[in-house]
Amino acid sequence: MEARPPLLDDYRKWLHYSLNSTHPEKVYNLFKAIDTKSTSGDISCEKRTTGDKVVFAISCGSVTDGLLIDENGLDELKKYLKKNYIGTEDVDNWYKEKVQHQARAENYRSFESPDETESTIRINPHPKEIFYLNLRIVISVLVYISLIIGGYIAFLQGALGGMLLILILLLFSAVFVTTMLKGLFVGMIRGNSIRVTKDQYPEVFSIVSELAAKMDVKKMPEIYITHGPFNAFVMSFARARILMLYSMVVETALKGDYGVLRFVIAHELCHIRRRHLSIEKFLFPSRIIPFLTLAYYRACEYTCDRAGYLASPKGAIEGTLIMTTGKEIYMKFNIVRHLEDAAESSGFWTWLSEKFLTHPHMTKRLAAIREYGELVRR
Repeated sequence: MEARPPLLDDYRKWLHYSLNSTHPEKVYNLFKAIDTKSTSGDISCEKRTTGDKVVFAISCGSVTDGLLIDENGLDELKKYLKKNYIGTEDVDNWYKEKVQHQARAENYRSFESPDETESTIRINPHPKEIFYLNLRIVISVLVYISLIIGGYIAFLQGALGGMLLILILLLFSAVFVTTMLKGLFVGMIRGNSIRVTKDQYPEVFSIVSELAAKMDVKKMPEIYITHGPFNAFVMSFARARILMLYSMVVETALKGDYGVLRFVIAHELCHIRRRHLSIEKFLFPSRIIPFLTLAYYRACEYTCDRAGYLASPKGAIEGTLIMTTGKEIYMKFNIVRHLEDAAESSGFWTWLSEKFLTHPHMTKRLAAIREYGELVRR
């Protein structure tokens, strides 16, 4: 394409009238083309020599008009793009963030996720949690009754002494071993992690305090951060409640977006609020039913995802996607297409594999969050 002769400040007119300079990809390709004096995308910067004068012809795909500019003009154009269109010296990172923002917008539209959160977070337990909890209570009560009746019969038969001693020894051993293991684990946490306080990671402490108040968590847990993958958990030891955040979770907030962190923290606080930790010791007898406890655990995760959604709808989407593909590429795929593909590929082995897990498959968690979001918006 033959470039038109340059005019005064021609690159500004060319940007305004001939190039779709509001599109990040066009701006990025233009900058790369003039920076490398080559081709980037559909934009080319061709060097031309006329006598002792060197100029550059810039053309863009099907755009009729081109731009003819000298070396100094190229430098001015680069500075103009950085100042008025890019706004930073790190052009590659600017473009990466623009692409991620567009991908996020597409996924948010597919979920129609609201931006605002409520002043209080009213936890709405998932129906499966209620069902499996009631079933475990019934089974546990029946086991307790059976033990009482069995003990009474043994007493009548004069065999209570030996049987009672064995039960006491077994119970004491189980409690002792469990307490020792938990104590050692808590010691490792406190010895190898950073305690979050008002003065240490105050932003994280503030979020935990805020969400604990909104969720009516009576006692603030001890909060720790340690190096590790995208994960978090809560545990109890003696009278303490411990919230552990791995570093990759906290790193999602480095650029000032706390949505994912809020989702994860609210999810974990929900375990405390719903007493998932403390109630387990009373439901221990129900473990005689295969897979029932695991089914209950998975149902509890659905409930806690709901609390996380109410704390940060966008964070719930992004957090679930990060757990699926990682924090670098999670924005690259389409959620709706992903759920459709998962439904098409589901079958017996997919169904069976979940029965051995404490957490639902990520596709099911994502679908459940979207379903709950629709329920909330009604």
